Amino acid sequence: MLERLKQNSELLVTGAFAALFVVTFLNAERWINAMTIGEFEIGPYAYPKTVCLISAVMMLGVLFKQIKLLHAGQLPRYEASEEAPTYFTMLCLVAVCMLYIWVMPKIGFILASLILLPVLLLIAGVRNPKTIALFTIGVFLVAFVFFCLLMKLQLPRGQGVFKDFSLRFY
Repeated sequence: MLERLKQNSELLVTGAFAALFVVTFLNAERWINAMTIGEFEIGPYAYPKTVCLISAVMMLGVLFKQIKLLHAGQLPRYEASEEAPTYFTMLCLVAVCMLYIWVMPKIGFILASLILLPVLLLIAGVRNPKTIALFTIGVFLVAFVFFCLLMKLQLPRGQGVFKDFSLRFY
C-alpha cells in the first residue's frame, strides 16, 4: 500500500493543491470579508480570487494529464530507496506564499512581489539570473497592469516608509 502511494505521489499532491485552490477560491469573500451585502463590486477580494481561480484551472489541467498518464502507465516511477523530489519543495513554496500574503499589507505589493517572486523561483530550482529577473519583472508587470491599471484595484501599499514608496508608483 505504501509503495502504491509513493508511486502515485505526484497525482496525490497535484490533487491536494487543486483542492486547496478551489477551496480558497470559494471562500475568498468570506475570508477577506470585503464584499458588500447583495451587490457585486470589484474590491480587494478580486486579486486573490482571480489568482486562485487561474491556479485551480491550471492544477486541474495538470491533474487530468497525470490521470491520463497513470492510466497509460507512464507516470514517473521511483525506486524504493529514492524519495519523491517534490514534498519539501512544495512545503517551502507554500510557506513562501503564506509569507507573501502576510508581508504584503506591511511592505506593499511592489516590494513583496519583487522580493518574494525570485525566492519562489530559487526554491523551485531555477538558477539562471536572467530567467529569474525576466520572470519576476514580467509577472509583476502583468499583475500590476491587470489589477491596478485595467481593473482599477488598489493593491496593498504597505505602511509607513513603504507606503510612501508605493505612492510614488500608483
